[in-house]
Amino acid sequence: MIKEIRAILLAVSLICGLFNCSVIGQGFYQFSVDSSAYNDLTGSALITTTPALWDDEEIRVPIGFEFDFFDQTFDSVYISDYVWFATSGNYWIDAYSADFIDRGPSSPSSPRSYKTEGGIGNRIMKIEWNNAGFYCEENDLGTTDDYINVQLWLYEDSNRVEIRYGSSSITDPIITFCGDEGAPVGLKTSLEKSAIMGPSENPILVLAEATLSGIPNSGKIFKFRKCLIPTANFSVEQDSLGYYQFTDSSNNAVSYLWEFGDGTTDTSQNPLHQFSFGSQFSITLTVNGECGLTSAAIIGVITGLEAKNKRVNSFSISPNPCLDYLLVEHHSANQEAIIVSLYNSLGEKIEQFTVINSVQLDLSNYPSGVYYLKTPDSQRLYLKKFIKL
Repeated sequence: MIKEIRAILLAVSLICGLFNCSVIGQGFYQFSVDSSAYNDLTGSALITTTPALWDDEEIRVPIGFEFDFFDQTFDSVYISDYVWFATSGNYWIDAYSADFIDRGPSSPSSPRSYKTEGGIGNRIMKIEWNNAGFYCEENDLGTTDDYINVQLWLYEDSNRVEIRYGSSSITDPIITFCGDEGAPVGLKTSLEKSAIMGPSENPILVLAEATLSGIPNSGKIFKFRKCLIPTANFSVEQDSLGYYQFTDSSNNAVSYLWEFGDGTTDTSQNPLHQFSFGSQFSITLTVNGECGLTSAAIIGVITGLEAKNKRVNSFSISPNPCLDYLLVEHHSANQEAIIVSLYNSLGEKIEQFTVINSVQLDLSNYPSGVYYLKTPDSQRLYLKKFIKL
């Protein structure tokens, strides 16, 4: 049976590196700014309220697919002047949280609508605030001259969030934004709050309460892409020549760094390594994921490596591959007997026999496949792999 050592997750280091990303609650999001022509939604479902002129009413609508937001999965959202997700905790998105209202004055003139379009696996939910006014302007001045057009897009394939801005007009930001120079924009939970801050044309993502200065120009897009968190893990198998085959089983990794504890390293995914000295080594695999996130896993390998390397030729098999018979030879100066066990590819022990000098092993009753021979004392001899045709 192959000796297999599973990696133990020792530490996870999550670093944003050179990317504009931030740790937000249980999620990692990379923020970027893009531009594209803004188009009003067509064929969307109108959100109606009673009274007809909406203000803070919250209307629940289906997303149309399961959407992962932070550490939760949702199939519906509540729409007001922001979007929040129904759960035992609070999860919400500020597309531009400036206390929107319907501009009226006597009939609705600021429709809110939504639609989900695209094929299964690639659907997008789109929410729109069209020609929305601002409560503080109406309350302080009795006018509704200022307005904004904004959309929120949720993507099924990548769980990313996009906030898209259309035309807007703000006369006096201090009045319109109730004493601030702008409005909150960002992704939030009840425990953690992220926000876009700085000038609207060159903002940054911060892990704090903050406001965006001004309103982005028409066509501006704020993108929040959920980064997949890497998890380092691996296993190792030792062959009869003293080499160790390291097999990566990490999740969401894009690059690898193996440190073998003997001063050597490797950047391949599944390296083969032979230890040339010492008897105890700590092997560390560090993987990099997207957005600069990293994770590390470590194991300690303790074996009599030097002793094994010296005695590798004392146990041999031939031919390999074989048909119905396999010659097992033990080369010992003092005629020392060894007990050898036969295992199938599932690691099941199927036969055991004694070898002094040599034994002709009859395999005629066994099916074709991969088999292993090993001695019960792993500190003395080696594992042998062979193929029966």
